[in-house]
Amino acid sequence: MHLRFFARPFPWLPTSILLAILPAVIVSFLPYAASAQPLPVTRLAYSAKYMCGTQANDFSLPLTTSDYSVIEVHNPHTVAVVCTVKVVQDYPTSQIITPKYAVTIAANGTLNFDCTTLYPGFIPVTPMRRGFVEIIAPRQIKVVGLYKETLGWAGRIASVSIAKKSSPAFILFGFIRHSGTFLVGDEVQASGDTIRHETTISVANMSPNPVNAQISIVSKTGLVTSFPRTLSPNGFTAITGADLPPATPRPFVGAVTVQYTDTGFGALLECEEIIQKHAISGIASGAMTMSMMEIQPIPLR
Repeated sequence: MHLRFFARPFPWLPTSILLAILPAVIVSFLPYAASAQPLPVTRLAYSAKYMCGTQANDFSLPLTTSDYSVIEVHNPHTVAVVCTVKVVQDYPTSQIITPKYAVTIAANGTLNFDCTTLYPGFIPVTPMRRGFVEIIAPRQIKVVGLYKETLGWAGRIASVSIAKKSSPAFILFGFIRHSGTFLVGDEVQASGDTIRHETTISVANMSPNPVNAQISIVSKTGLVTSFPRTLSPNGFTAITGADLPPATPRPFVGAVTVQYTDTGFGALLECEEIIQKHAISGIASGAMTMSMMEIQPIPLR
């Protein structure tokens, strides 16, 4: 008898011996195949950005810009859903301002978070504070962010657009790298109008272990700045215009890369880039913009 359905790697071995050892060889590879399977998704995390207050001169937003955010949550199911909520501030200081707590959303019920609930006593002239509302649910729900911004300087908003996309992972020489476009600042047109871009790179750690990432911001002339950032298990961070060195000229056109060691389990971070573009006519004495964004869930394993 001869094995004709596959090439024999050891032609000097009798067929009977090959048939005897083949089951043991196959079984020896089964644990590796099993370990490569992804863990089941047990929860969904929604990380909604908020901005509350009036901007100081740190170059992340135009001076005297005031922002107000509303995070709205809807449970579309016919049964109640128990979620956990945590509020994390990332500017001007990084801290947990509301520790994790459980809340039940009734069937077809809603939740609402705005600047007055995030910061009791909030008034429009409060210095700018930014962060994330983290909502973790056992099933998919609807989370929407409503963002309103007023400008204390001349200008009328002619149009507002938002671009949002995930940044895929690339494996390069033992590292995993994500990259995203980074546009920051105002560009005055010959007509006197202004095109303004604001970019947020949202980075979430999907693994149960800390991830040490290296963040780099580059332009067409080379590296602008690079810094480490550690993401706690199931944690997140954001890269914004405030991470550019103050002396960096605006408008800025470049890219952000997020790099970390490849541990053999594939991408551990989920990266999204969010770019807002405002077309501002230079003919009025004040303006307000409004944008709405659906927050996409991040699977937790």
